[in-house]
Amino acid sequence: MPDLVSWIGVEEDTCISNPDLRDALNKLDIQVNLVELYERFFSDIPVGKGDVYLFPSSNREGNFFAIDLYRGITDQMDIVNIGLRCRVELIPEIARSVRSFFDSASCQVHYEQASFCKSLNEMTDSERYPITIEETGYKQQLVVENG
Repeated sequence: MPDLVSWIGVEEDTCISNPDLRDALNKLDIQVNLVELYERFFSDIPVGKGDVYLFPSSNREGNFFAIDLYRGITDQMDIVNIGLRCRVELIPEIARSVRSFFDSASCQVHYEQASFCKSLNEMTDSERYPITIEETGYKQQLVVENG
């Protein structure tokens, strides 16, 4: 989660959206405020809670950004799952930005690029929700944001 933003300023007192991830989202025409997501995660979501947010492209059908903001009770690294889906013709330019985002992340857990991604399909399947998270009993929701 900390890698969604970049800190700037003399004493790094201001944050902006991570430039690589912002570049990918702009190319996909997806409106999401990464700074707001960062602040929501750390200020408003208690440990043991957190939903999945889906941000579809406003103009390009089939493109979306998804992020699972569930805060695990033993997670000390603030790990979140994110996923992007894009149309085939956009893969080369999106892949460069997303790979650069992952390569510069402070904690690199898993990166996958595929024509079919089971975990992304499950994360964004509205028919699966609400999902009960075993460790806490939290009933996680899928929240579709329209930018």
